[in-house]
Amino acid sequence: MKQTHLRAASLALSLIACLLVGATLYANWLERRYVHVLVPAEFSQKYLGSALQRAAFDQPDLLPVYGSSEWYIQKPYQDPYRAVNIFRGEPTGFAVFPIGYGDTTDLLILQRLAAVGPKLRGKKVVISLSPTWFFERLQEPHRAYAGNFSRLHAGAVVFSTDLSFDLKQSIARRMLEYRETLAKDTLLRFAVEQLANGSPFSRVLYYLALPLGQVQNLILRLQDHWEMMAYLSKRPDLTPETTDSTEGLDWPALFAAAERETRQHTNNNSYGFDNDDWNQGLKWRATAERRMMSDTRFRREMQLAREWTDFELLLRTLHELGAKPLVLSMPIGGTYYDYLNVSQQARDDYYAKIRQLSSAYGAQVRDFADHDRDNAFVLNARGHLLPKGWVYYNQALDNFYHGRPLQ
Repeated sequence: MKQTHLRAASLALSLIACLLVGATLYANWLERRYVHVLVPAEFSQKYLGSALQRAAFDQPDLLPVYGSSEWYIQKPYQDPYRAVNIFRGEPTGFAVFPIGYGDTTDLLILQRLAAVGPKLRGKKVVISLSPTWFFERLQEPHRAYAGNFSRLHAGAVVFSTDLSFDLKQSIARRMLEYRETLAKDTLLRFAVEQLANGSPFSRVLYYLALPLGQVQNLILRLQDHWEMMAYLSKRPDLTPETTDSTEGLDWPALFAAAERETRQHTNNNSYGFDNDDWNQGLKWRATAERRMMSDTRFRREMQLAREWTDFELLLRTLHELGAKPLVLSMPIGGTYYDYLNVSQQARDDYYAKIRQLSSAYGAQVRDFADHDRDNAFVLNARGHLLPKGWVYYNQALDNFYHGRPLQ
């Protein structure tokens, strides 16, 4: 009788395992089938999950780009020049796959990429930076970090077997500074605390928790697949499509059109900022900021910003996972910072540090320092891109994908 029950239990477990494997394979197939048509889509599972991101890395004609709100929040006149629209239809042989949301900074980007894991090896990926992350605040606000936090991504870092212990320990110490995001996951919190502690006993406890964490990660990945299937089931309007167009892009014509469009919307101030943004508060804030800013303060705040730590941790993660990254940074908006009494020499410290860190980990970099005083590049003092800035970004993306010099 006992043997009969054991056989029945074994059969039931085998059946469940087969169903899970089959469902996962089906989900993977669906995600790869629809990933191209979901390039411009904006929905939470795209950036809080990893299934669709992993599918994007499987496609040789998609270039994943990780950044923040500049990839989604736009004014109507910017929209035709955004990378997701310029490369739609793959006019030069590829499309851009953006993964970003407001207040997504380096520590969160790191976690998203760790969840992609070994699929990154040998793959090109783009990291988009906003300079103000590195000199306007000590670190990302807790509410902003929590709003973009994903248990799946955090667990992928903490319970990874592809990253070195030292790197995971450094990441865990930064994650503990946002302890509230770990409060509802006892196992994840325990593992982060043991990683961060660094004592021999804590290290033993971490490795004892590691198998349980990997099981939890597996469950979260299955849930991620389920959420993607649920999303696709609610979108009967989506039609899988592939494009083989290689008609090319007329860069001089794009630059000329973007220049005209930009000038029409930035003509009420001396800094090349968007007219509406200037009228809705920026011109009053500029006067207040001018009284407070100086080279000394700029350099001090840049030195204290935790974002430099997070950026280096991100570069280390990409290096250990074998990715081929390009770091894109918007220019600072030098004409405005001249007004704020922040000199070109002080601003050059930012560009030099971005280059130095990127080079140390084998990342290519395009920081647009040569456009520091270009009044037709950034939308306002906090970042985002004007049409002309987008065209410069798009040209860099095209050159990077095709292995051409970036400048």
